[in-house]
This record gives sequence, C-alpha cells and structure tokens, in this order.
Amino acid sequence: MSLHIGVDIGGTKVLAAEVSPDGEVLRTAQRSTPGRRVELELVEDALTEAVTEVAAGRPVAGVGLAAAGFVDAAGERVMFAPHLPWRGEPTLTRLSSRWGTRVALDNDANCAALAELE
Repeated sequence: MSLHIGVDIGGTKVLAAEVSPDGEVLRTAQRSTPGRRVELELVEDALTEAVTEVAAGRPVAGVGLAAAGFVDAAGERVMFAPHLPWRGEPTLTRLSSRWGTRVALDNDANCAALAELE
C-alpha cells in the first residue's frame, strides 16, 4: 500500500498524519509552527521533521499540505499566510524537491471541504 501523508500547518502547530483508505488515523506527528518572523527554512524543517516521523523510514508516495493562508489558483505558492513567512515563494517546488515526492498544496479550509466530500 502506498504511503500518503496529510499535513496541516496552522498558526500554532504542524500536524502530519498517515490515514488508512478507511479513514483510520494510523500515525501522527506534531511540531510547533515556528512563526512568521523566521526564515523559511525553519518552517520547512518543522514540516520535514513531522513528515519524516510519520513516514518512519518508508517511501512516501505523496504529501498533501493544507496551509492556513492564501494559496494561488495553481496550488504552487502560498501567497500570504498570517502566521507564516511565506509571501509568494514557490512552496510546492521547494517542498517536493526537498522531500523527493509529489506534493499537493491548498488552503486549509479547501482541504477540509474536500475531505468532507469523501
């Protein structure tokens, strides 16, 4: 079974989870959100630590990232996030390169609505 990880990054915490096809939460990892007045790398480090912990050495087929902020229509950049330093950086490209896997990016409210459809 392919491992897909969902990550929610909000104002106070980063929460990564592996969820079974039946919707059962199998593994989680949490980190504090570094804040908006820090370097981008610190935010990416927190995300990477959470994803790595959930993966537990297994190959990751893809990561879905729900960000609290304005995400461009292409799902490639966080244009503005009140609690994060992202201001139009190529978030999708940076994280997919860093993690070596596909990444899907959207606003956290959009991701919650999509989850409810299932």
